[in-house]
Amino acid sequence: MQQGMVVGFASIAILTSGLAWVWNRLSVVELKHRRKISESRIFAGESTKMTFSLTNNKPLPLPNVVVELDLPEELSIEEIKTWSSPATRTQVLRLPTSMLWYEKIQWSYTLTCKEPGFYPLGPIKMDSGDIFGFFKNSTVHFDKNYLLVYPRIVKLNELGMPSNRPLGESIAGSKMFEDNTRPNGVREYQQGDPLKIIDWKATIKFQSMHVRTFDPSSSTTVIVVSAVETMRRRWEGYSKLYLNRVITASASVAAYAFEKGYKIGLFSNGTPIVSNRPLKIPPSSAPEQLNIMLEALATIRPFESAPISSRLSEYSRKIPYGATVAIIVALVEADLVYVLADMSKIGLKIVVLYVGTPPCPKLPLGVIVYEISDYLDKLEYSNE
Repeated sequence: MQQGMVVGFASIAILTSGLAWVWNRLSVVELKHRRKISESRIFAGESTKMTFSLTNNKPLPLPNVVVELDLPEELSIEEIKTWSSPATRTQVLRLPTSMLWYEKIQWSYTLTCKEPGFYPLGPIKMDSGDIFGFFKNSTVHFDKNYLLVYPRIVKLNELGMPSNRPLGESIAGSKMFEDNTRPNGVREYQQGDPLKIIDWKATIKFQSMHVRTFDPSSSTTVIVVSAVETMRRRWEGYSKLYLNRVITASASVAAYAFEKGYKIGLFSNGTPIVSNRPLKIPPSSAPEQLNIMLEALATIRPFESAPISSRLSEYSRKIPYGATVAIIVALVEADLVYVLADMSKIGLKIVVLYVGTPPCPKLPLGVIVYEISDYLDKLEYSNE
């Protein structure tokens, strides 16, 4: 009799183990999920709704299911606590539950992000097993969900800039600049005149250096220059605070100029995530131009491809004559000061928005300078 009991218990154990093994193998089969983001493109400081649904699409109950969602560490979630993963710079949203056959469960959470950027939403891991807890089975899914966070846009007068023509730009239709495609005469050379406008025939005739003069014209182009270097030595890394300030100010200037009807363009010594080349968007007044620029600013990398002084020196020759160039910087080195002086000489109106630690180093005569760190401090504090 005792031997029969042993055989019976052994049979039950074998059957139980076999049932548990089969149950475990089927636990993640037909376990369907869906993650949906209500608004995949938002501005910094705004929120969006993330909905996650899980369906047990089979006639087998699941007493223990754990879903883990990997999310970027920059996102905050109001309704539930997450677990930080410093190694991957992510946070894990853990959703334990149990499910009946053919049951569907849904969770909804509010995601908020204060920093611009492109944020892929990480993999989804689902753990389950048998009813006895003998075995465990897992599956991982890599969805293509993402969140694109545009830079925050603020009114320029909130940055301490004048409400009327804060960039010192010309009013559309006014004749403020000489147009080098419309020559009207010659005059004697003056120190600082670019060599390319020297009139050699008049120089020979009058036996002194003469340059061509031009009819005045207007320019309705604003070029936004975003300098991404925030540390004097690259090995020191970068300052997230100053980089975000550069991006916020750049977006705000672009939005102002676009609203006023100007052609707007963007140049940076940073590179977007889709390219290894410096960011360059030619000026345009097309309806989609502002959106293109905001998306580029949101996806810019934090390290410079080269100093802004060298990149700007090359690019400045391609900027339309008489354009307003708004340069947003956290650092001003001596090389940049020289480049700004040269740009002024070739007929460009230079405006510098300095977001670094005050005071801003002295810049060439004629360059408009706004130190906006204190104003950004107040804006950031009010949004905490």
